[in-house]
Amino acid sequence: MTIAGDKSGPGRRIVIYASAAGIFSCLAFWKASDILAFLMVHPVDHLVFFSPAEAFIGHLKIALFTGLVLAVPAALFRLRKPLFAAMSMAAGFFAAGAAFSFYVLLSPALKFLINFGGPEVMPVISISGYLSFVISLLVISGAALAIPAAFFSLSRSGMMKPEFLNGKRKHAILIILILSAALNPTADVLTLAVTAAPLAAIYEISILICRLTNGKERQ
Repeated sequence: MTIAGDKSGPGRRIVIYASAAGIFSCLAFWKASDILAFLMVHPVDHLVFFSPAEAFIGHLKIALFTGLVLAVPAALFRLRKPLFAAMSMAAGFFAAGAAFSFYVLLSPALKFLINFGGPEVMPVISISGYLSFVISLLVISGAALAIPAAFFSLSRSGMMKPEFLNGKRKHAILIILILSAALNPTADVLTLAVTAAPLAAIYEISILICRLTNGKERQ
């Protein structure tokens, strides 16, 4: 069964997106060292690893994240106009938010956090810890703009209702927790909560935007 606005079934679209992401991830793995060098900003000038496989896993993480981002156009292929407009807007806002966080927020955030320990503590930053921090910052910043923009567009077109989002809150929280665990593979509950809380707040704000938009439409 297809969803409204989708010319292809969701299963077929997932297969297309996963295939494109796999291809782009393989290509990105070849250039993972260059991507890592690009992601390293002042004051971080070198990274370390504490297990034989950590550097390899870090390159895999870079390749996977790059592949998922570059495959987004494949997910938009053959969407009907209202859904295509909403998803394209979301992709654009996500890129804008991620770019802002990388070029404006990342370096000051790193300086603050590294200097917070004081002169008594020597910073030793691992490749896995650095990538988790950077990718989490990019995802949260991008989602902060993309999700409300998408829900606003879908609500304006009549394809999204706040009642639907309320009913799917438990599913959304589960997805947020899974995403947070994937971004920060750690047993530390506090670290998981720091990543999940902003995403959950973004979801609640998006529901509020849908309510306001639907209310104006009814008037």
